[in-house]
Amino acid sequence: MSSGHRNIFGMLELCRLWLSYQRYAFVLGGLAGGVVAGVALYDPAAWYLWLVAAVPVVKLLQLTAEVAGRWQRKLRATALAARRLETGRFKPQFVENYCGDPCFRVVAREILCRAGIDRAERRRLIREYTGRAKARSDVILMVNRDAGVQVRVSGGRIG
Repeated sequence: MSSGHRNIFGMLELCRLWLSYQRYAFVLGGLAGGVVAGVALYDPAAWYLWLVAAVPVVKLLQLTAEVAGRWQRKLRATALAARRLETGRFKPQFVENYCGDPCFRVVAREILCRAGIDRAERRRLIREYTGRAKARSDVILMVNRDAGVQVRVSGGRIG
């Protein structure tokens, strides 16, 4: 955590942001713990259950680490938005790129809240931006090498 972020937010605010931004990491880690607890409660002596449980637990812990590792990027995005808000250069459209990933939607909500946008409007904007992000990511590219023809289907349109 850089001292620049501490100067913008303060320690209490950083703690609040950390807890908020790590919510999905907590859920994923809790699921991994739940799988382990389930095997331990069901039959802790059954080695084969531990073997079967190891696969989802390892995958969940890897995903937990990945999500938790995004903290600095989330904090940087929030700090950038805070600076834009201070200088009067913020526009709600700036958070659109964060809406394609559920982990970063939390950041988008935080930023829109800091901008003074009411809850109903925040929800509407997040829904709209999420829809756009899904439409952009919904791309199929088909190539016929013999004819050299490309067909691109994007957001339900063929082009």
